[in-house]
Parts: sequence; C-alpha cells; structure tokens
Amino acid sequence: MTATASWDGCCGPKSRLFDPGPYTTRNFNNLSPETAAKYCNAVSGSDRRVPAIALSANPMRNRSPGNILIQGLEAADREALLAIATPTEFAQGHVFSEPDDPIEHLHFIDSGFCSSVAVLEDGRTVETLMVGREGVLGVVASLTPQRAHTRGVAQVWSSAQRIDAARFRALAAQRPAVRDVGADYMARVQGELGQSSAWNALHLAGQRFAKW
Repeated sequence: MTATASWDGCCGPKSRLFDPGPYTTRNFNNLSPETAAKYCNAVSGSDRRVPAIALSANPMRNRSPGNILIQGLEAADREALLAIATPTEFAQGHVFSEPDDPIEHLHFIDSGFCSSVAVLEDGRTVETLMVGREGVLGVVASLTPQRAHTRGVAQVWSSAQRIDAARFRALAAQRPAVRDVGADYMARVQGELGQSSAWNALHLAGQRFAKW
C-alpha cells in the first residue's frame, strides 16, 4: 500500500513527530514519493512540528477550482494573463519568500490557502494575512518591484497560477483590467487589515472571531 504523507497522517495529534533533516520546506516538492514516505515515517527527538510532505495521493491534488480574480476577467484579458502563467502545486509548508527577498512571482491561488507571516527578531512568528482563491500572494509587486515584508508559506497542499512579476507588470501596463485586479485586491487587503487592527484593539478573543 502506498504511504501518504499529510498533516493528519504524519504530523497530526495521533502521530509522532518527524524531522525531514536536510529536506527543508523550500524543496519538499522535489522529493520522490519514496523519499517523502521515508521521512514522514521517521521519528526524531525534535519538539517542533515540521510541515508535512504531501504525495500524489493527496485528495486535493486533482482539485483546482480556480482563482476567483482570474475568473472574473473578461475572456480576452483572462487568456492574456493565463498565457504568461504556469500552473504550479505546493506542498504544505512550502516557503515562497522570506522577509527582504525580492518578490519575483505572483501566485494566484487556485486551491488551498497560504499565509503571510511576520517574523520577529527572536524568531517568533505571527500570521498577518491568509490568501486563498480570492487573492494573490505577492500582490504588492503587481505594480512596482518590491521586496517581501513577511514570510509567505503554504498552509495546506495548494495550487496556483504562478506569474513572473515583471511580466505581470508589463501586461498590466497594456491591459487596464489586469492592472486593476492587483490594485483592487490590495485595496481590499488594506481594508481587512484595518478592520483586524480595530478588532484586536477593542474586542476580546471571542468577539474577534465574529468578524469571520
């Protein structure tokens, strides 16, 4: 029987911890199923939870509902955007960028979700934003070249349309509707972050959950 690595299968509450050794979150996608299964079944003395390695049997792998922003474009604009996009999949725990990395790609999420995580000087992290099918990871580079302020990481097995940031900006300069996709999403994110700041300052934890 083929082993399947998943959060519930090897990092969940009913399983033991494992350490991927040299296989960091940046290259989980390059592991063969055999190697992934080996490290998923390994046991270490680590006291940290390591992102799981998803194999081809992952039930989300063949599900790609599609990015809502791309779906909302007119046919001509959508086709022009998809012409420069590369369909890509990411294992749980895949790191897209670290703080101060140049943002080289935009990822229009098709399925799953990713997080933007602030990294403090002492190594602690705080999730600042979740991005799913409604959004774009790396959207701040959609209008001008930018560096990452946070760590971008896949929270589950995810798929996306990956687009070179420079090529997106060139297309956006030619097609206003494509440009507006990035600008409108950034405006919505700014509104959400503003709401989160207000709720965190004025409400208790139980009340904060109500905003979702």
